[in-house]
Amino acid sequence: MSLMDSVDKVYMGSSFTWPDDLVRLYPSLLCISIPFTANDMDVVQWREGNVLSDFSTSLAWDAIRVKEGKVDWADCVWFPQCISKHAFNMWLICHAWLALVVKSKKKGGVKKKKR
Repeated sequence: MSLMDSVDKVYMGSSFTWPDDLVRLYPSLLCISIPFTANDMDVVQWREGNVLSDFSTSLAWDAIRVKEGKVDWADCVWFPQCISKHAFNMWLICHAWLALVVKSKKKGGVKKKKR
């Protein structure tokens, strides 16, 4: 067994047989009981509070990000037809970070990766 095995590979009869690598990472797996029916499809879900939904990265991001109020200049920077590089530069300008980046480049602090 490997860490990449699916649930049906680790479920044997009425219990789970966890890969050794996984048990070393999460020893508590040996102490929990998981209700499981072998004929059910594997589904990834996301729980936030008492709400259980199908997993999506947008739900996960919304749960973990720091939420702030909308700033006056948001529509100027983020709109459907925007070029992401331009939007990012505008965001830097609005946060007054662009001057810091330019200053840092002049002092040799930011180096561009060669491709």
